[in-house]
Amino acid sequence: METTPTNTPDQGQEDGQSLKDSSLKYSGYAYLVSDAALFVAGILNGNIKEALTGLIWAGGGLTAAGYGKSSTEQQLKSLSFRLRDYLRKEGIEIPQDSTLQREYLDKYGDRVVNKINDFLYRHPSQVLNTIFGVGGATLAVGKAQTGDYWKAGSGVLVSSGALAGLLIPERNEEEIEEIRQQKTRNPITKLWNWIQERPLRLTSMFYTANNVTLLKGGWDEMKLHPERGSHYFTYLAGAGYLVANGLLALSSTDYSKESVDQRASSQDLEKLAAEVVAGQPKDVQEHVINHVSGFLASQPEVSMSAVEIARHMRNAINNHDYALENGHDTQKATPEKEPPPQQPDAPAHTLPNGQPPEWKGTVEHVHEHATEIS
Repeated sequence: METTPTNTPDQGQEDGQSLKDSSLKYSGYAYLVSDAALFVAGILNGNIKEALTGLIWAGGGLTAAGYGKSSTEQQLKSLSFRLRDYLRKEGIEIPQDSTLQREYLDKYGDRVVNKINDFLYRHPSQVLNTIFGVGGATLAVGKAQTGDYWKAGSGVLVSSGALAGLLIPERNEEEIEEIRQQKTRNPITKLWNWIQERPLRLTSMFYTANNVTLLKGGWDEMKLHPERGSHYFTYLAGAGYLVANGLLALSSTDYSKESVDQRASSQDLEKLAAEVVAGQPKDVQEHVINHVSGFLASQPEVSMSAVEIARHMRNAINNHDYALENGHDTQKATPEKEPPPQQPDAPAHTLPNGQPPEWKGTVEHVHEHATEIS
């Protein structure tokens, strides 16, 4: 007798986390359907400004749908260019035959389109809210001029929600946990803390309130001009926006919280960096490891500490399977214990910029230095 497989609690939790991680992307799809319906309603009503609002808002939906969830490949691409900029600033040469150079820097180069893509992946909700804010203002002005104050109010609510999502800072996990430990009983403080955990919650509330005015406008269209049929599309837009706003409330303004496979991404990044280090002269490799690990740990997508990254990079160099043609350490070595940190007077070699490598102390000091740069 066959048994029907059931979801375990862990599987249910993973499914819920998957929806939460992709909520901004799914909200983008729902927004696109709604924006298209709003555009058609505007055309049927002969209201060009309403149709223009639908077109403007579609830009926000496209951004959320296309960039709302980064892939591991996109995250690696973004981090690789930031790593390149940091290495250049520090005067550390990138071996021409390294994977970082061949697969990322040579392949993608400094094209403007890549920089735009990186910006959109790192700021999808901010771009969405900016576009919605502009569209809301356009709708408010256009409808106020025609005397349709319900839909004018709809535009004001959208612009207010957009500003909330743009201006309210989102707290990190440490801050959230610290506030939860305080266990405040003040309802206003509790509400504000709840909003700052995910500012898009408040944005979603404003956008949802906008749906009330939008649907009321549709009802007026049906009463006054039922022959146009525009009210059907207004209702469709309102229903789609309700779904999209609910998904938006689950999303984060911090793109690094929209999870990808961070373990795989971090491991690949460490390998790229370790290969660069392996191509440096032996007497400066430890210096470069400490600087690079500090920089990588300061990036928002990377969850590991500088000490952990440095340890993984040393292990990769000591036991690597890649062999740089022009590297200084191309033989596969046997694993060995982690070397002690270099002393201030140890580095004798100069970096490619002609300057002696300045020792910064411990990895923690390097981490602070890298945070300023990034």
